Amino acid sequence: MTDIEIPAEVRAAQRALGRSAASKEARTPPAVTPTPASITAAVDRVLMQILMADQVDIIGIFPSQCASRLIALQAELGTQLNLAMPKVRYFTLSNSRIALYRDKENLGPVVRNWVAGLNEIRNWLRPEQSSSSAHSRLQIYQFNDIYLDCLVAAQAENSLTVTLISRPPQIYAVSSFDQPSSADLFITEMPEDQTSQFVRYRDRLLSQAHLMVTRHILCRAEDGLRKEPTPGDEFRPIVLKLHPHRTLTPEGAVSVGSLIAVCCDTARGDAILLKERNSRNSYDDLGTISLLSERVLAEDMSDAISGPLDPSDDRALEQLWLRSGRPTEFEVPELAFRRAAQRELFLSCGLDVPAERLMLRGSCLVERETENTYLGLYIYRLDLLREVNFDELEYAQAWNADLKLVLMRELYEPRTRSRLNRLLRSREGWLRNSVFVGPAFPVSERA
Repeated sequence: MTDIEIPAEVRAAQRALGRSAASKEARTPPAVTPTPASITAAVDRVLMQILMADQVDIIGIFPSQCASRLIALQAELGTQLNLAMPKVRYFTLSNSRIALYRDKENLGPVVRNWVAGLNEIRNWLRPEQSSSSAHSRLQIYQFNDIYLDCLVAAQAENSLTVTLISRPPQIYAVSSFDQPSSADLFITEMPEDQTSQFVRYRDRLLSQAHLMVTRHILCRAEDGLRKEPTPGDEFRPIVLKLHPHRTLTPEGAVSVGSLIAVCCDTARGDAILLKERNSRNSYDDLGTISLLSERVLAEDMSDAISGPLDPSDDRALEQLWLRSGRPTEFEVPELAFRRAAQRELFLSCGLDVPAERLMLRGSCLVERETENTYLGLYIYRLDLLREVNFDELEYAQAWNADLKLVLMRELYEPRTRSRLNRLLRSREGWLRNSVFVGPAFPVSERA
């Protein structure tokens, strides 16, 4: 999308929110998420109102640090005060609207905030995939307008409190390799005489908004299962159907996703950053260590100007096919896999990595244990930039305590091998020869 095609108010918002204006030839600095805004006493008061409420409506982009703090407060006070989870309706920008804010190569600051807020509020209210009560507690709606702040309405019995949470513009340091400075969130409570006006607005919004449906892409097994597949070239992602996210894959289908080998050099030799899988971050392979992974979602195939997909899975599939030019073979584009990989790198490492830094090393098809289902994966390698002014490895480890650094030479030693997940064990030869060898870019570009 060119700047001419983007509405003027969006272009202005992008400039105000720090969208890079550097030329394509300019060296791209490490893109990271700013240090989270501090949780002040004023923010804590709003969060306590949420926890004590019966019904909560959140409109806009909920700051991710607020959702993380809610999880901590719930754990601290839940047992003591016998707090029950409130019912929450989260109204946020549609995928098509938020895509307008995606930078050319990176997610960009607005998309990062949106993704993080959505992910953390789900983590707060949907801690377990199998919990039907958790799903009934949270309903996510999308609207086709631009609103980047956050309104929180907490209803407790007959009392309604409406609060505006504002995120001020980010202040960037002079050096392009310095992290942006953090800023407090601004809290403004709505006067009581305006709450009735807000209620009327909220009711109109509810009548116009649509439930957000997150779906991953399933492919046909017969197109992936080749008689004699070449290692690293094991399947083609020919689309079969769309399927609700975080639900069981139908028998015989291939669920597609991205794997990322996050590599780096260290004083002790080449190393890889793996994820320790536990109930906080994974639904399967618990107790093992693995590469980073993320499913490809339907919105990863959508353009920013195409509008939201239909709530019906079948109709949404037809819309994606039409927008792709009605191909004879409807194949998931490689760009969709890159977008999924970028999203996972941000959520797990806090890094907003340009797509061009992800080096595609091949594909593999893995049959899931005890199930007649498959995982079709594109595997990327990312080499972390390690600079004096900014170290992506240090940042990622500080961002996520579930990341484990393993030296390459020790990866398949007995003490480590016993903890590796099935894919790392079953594809050892190909991974050693085609993925873990590197670096993914010349040494001269790393200086």
